[in-house]
Amino acid sequence: RVVESTSMLGGRTAVGGRLQDVSITAPRRSTIAQWLGRSLAQPSRSKSVRTDDLPVTAIAQPAIFALQSGLVELWKSWGVEPAAVIGHSIGEVAAAYAAGRLSLEEAARVAFQRGRCMDLDQSDGQLLAAALSETEARELIAAGDHPVELASINSPTCVTFAGRRDALKSLARELRAAKRWRRLLEIPHAFHSAAMEPLRERLLEALGTVSQRHPAIPMLSTVTGRPLEGEALDADYWWQNLRRPVQFAAACELALRDGHQVFLEIGPHPVLSGCITQCADESDHVVNLFASLRRDDHDGNVMLRSAGELFALGANVRRSAACRSDRRQPVAADVNGAPSIIKVRSVNPSRLRPMRMSGGSARRASCIQSRWRENGQNPTPH
Repeated sequence: RVVESTSMLGGRTAVGGRLQDVSITAPRRSTIAQWLGRSLAQPSRSKSVRTDDLPVTAIAQPAIFALQSGLVELWKSWGVEPAAVIGHSIGEVAAAYAAGRLSLEEAARVAFQRGRCMDLDQSDGQLLAAALSETEARELIAAGDHPVELASINSPTCVTFAGRRDALKSLARELRAAKRWRRLLEIPHAFHSAAMEPLRERLLEALGTVSQRHPAIPMLSTVTGRPLEGEALDADYWWQNLRRPVQFAAACELALRDGHQVFLEIGPHPVLSGCITQCADESDHVVNLFASLRRDDHDGNVMLRSAGELFALGANVRRSAACRSDRRQPVAADVNGAPSIIKVRSVNPSRLRPMRMSGGSARRASCIQSRWRENGQNPTPH
């Protein structure tokens, strides 16, 4: 079974041609473009548009949703569907869409209104990721030396702080002196902190009544760290999604306890793989991690490699769809947005084994090729 997870973490935004290469159909483009007020191929004539060229959240958040929803549908056309979904921050919008809780139109509206409200934030905030436990992070905050807040708990040994830039830079210097890993993220907002409070009423008014559907797939909430029940995704939920700390570690641990062992990240780059591995190590679980795209891989074969490895594990991958010669292969996109993780349904547990992200050893490659050939299918696209 596959778990699908989405995140706000990433680098620069690539729109235009690269989004076109990720199976975003004309109706999907039209639905998202009506909220953006422009084509996904704009505002630049170039295929790749940097975040600096865009209003960061008002355009980037709907754009990453477009990318993720296109990947969800492309994987589905290849026979890979989630048994559960997890979303990280803005990634919960794509997770809700993948779970069947929100229509494409409603998910696009939520992504746009959330991003538009974020552009009104004037707090000069930022985020800082650090290799600390939740306990260590809370002790640092309680000491009062740095006016920061805990923005997300990503794993037993990874958290994110939110606050003003000067406070986070001071904290980063302290962590550097203590030889602890840390990284200032290229996100110009203190998401999941009190800096968001002035936006509450505006966001609630903009969202109004959120039209929800009966879910087809379980969604593990990173607002509560528990499974969603009923029509939970109202306007207040999306406000809490923005304001409260992201409980990704709790949701991931719940998925592991439920027996999920195969995770497929839906997004421009597998930024959550390390956190999932840390959660699995803490609870002594075996996990298999797969990517959809990678920012440094421009040959468009990341999905094909992942599909082959999923097939080798026993997943019901539609080989003819994945290897059709007339299919436009997805191109890696470096997007400031959110990835997603899927749990594949029909995986044979006897084939599960620890592995890194897709594209591993020659032994695994040989195993994949032999499995595809056993079924009369050439493992390379022609």
